[in-house]
Amino acid sequence: MQDILLTNNWFNYEDYYSAVAKRGYKTFAEIGVWKGHSISFLAKKLLDQEVSIYAVDLFEDTTDSAFSGQPHITNEIPFIREVYNANLQMAAVRDKIIDIKSTSWEAARCFNDEYFDFVFIDADHSYECVKKDIEAWIPKVRKGGVLAGDDFRHKGVCRAVREFFGDNFTRYRPNVWEFTKQT
Repeated sequence: MQDILLTNNWFNYEDYYSAVAKRGYKTFAEIGVWKGHSISFLAKKLLDQEVSIYAVDLFEDTTDSAFSGQPHITNEIPFIREVYNANLQMAAVRDKIIDIKSTSWEAARCFNDEYFDFVFIDADHSYECVKKDIEAWIPKVRKGGVLAGDDFRHKGVCRAVREFFGDNFTRYRPNVWEFTKQT
């Protein structure tokens, strides 16, 4: 399992999450947590603050279609929740994060509108799923809060974000997009 813990860590937006942690937000959700590298990084940055952090993922029920042609990744899926939990334990943040095993749009129904200060989408990168994620989670973000996501370089992500927000979003390196909800 140690090999799995160390492989496929695609988290590369530490600077962005470090800045987000300083904004004074109290309620967070990360949609699509994979092995937990990014959410554990964020939770560590928030250890001294009273916050709620939710992790939404299908975990081991992730569909193989997102990783077709990548058997080194699909072979890890049956162990993904175990790896995720181990990574959170190693970061000493397991007790700081509330897991929701669900599709993101079903999980969104668990929360009142305008509940979250910050929601980060990094699940299925297909156009249809990103669009569905945005539609499900934007009502859950409070006015002045942020809906953001990763992998803007992916065609499906880029298309859904541009279609939904036009030019009313900000880009951060390397591939993060961010929309601040005004109304």
